Order: sequence, then structure tokens, then C-alpha cells
Amino acid sequence: MTGWHDALLAIPDPVAGLLTYGAVVALGVALFVCARCPRWCRVGLTACAVLGNTLCTALIAQAHPSTPALCMWLLPTWILTFA
Repeated sequence: MTGWHDALLAIPDPVAGLLTYGAVVALGVALFVCARCPRWCRVGLTACAVLGNTLCTALIAQAHPSTPALCMWLLPTWILTFA
């Protein structure tokens, strides 16, 4: 796995995805059950979600033309990202 996006974070994309999905889901569940978070935490969560969607869109645009079929591992990830 080599590409500009791997060099961007200095870690492979799957590792970055696992770490960030876990953090966003944990904070989302905490906010869903009415946990109180400081304003900077909510703003940071929103910024990270927007950045994640932007990077996911860039990866989709890069991967889609080069693959003849959609990967069954990537498709659920893309659906969950934009849900």
C-alpha cells in the first residue's frame, strides 16, 4: 500500500481508518447518550468527520477508475462513512 495518502499520515490507510472510526464512534455514542463535552471536543469531532469524508471521497475517486469492480470490503466502509 503505497501512495500519496499513505505518506500524508505516515501510516497505512487501514490502520488510520480503524483508529479514526473507533474514536468517532466512541464520541458519537457518548454524545448520543447525552454526555457533556466541551465545545472544542464537538468542534474537533465535526472537523475530523468532515476531513474523513473528504479523504474518503478522494480515495474513492482515485480507486474507482483503476478497479474494474467495487471491492466488497470498501463498499460498506464508503456507505458507513457517508451515512
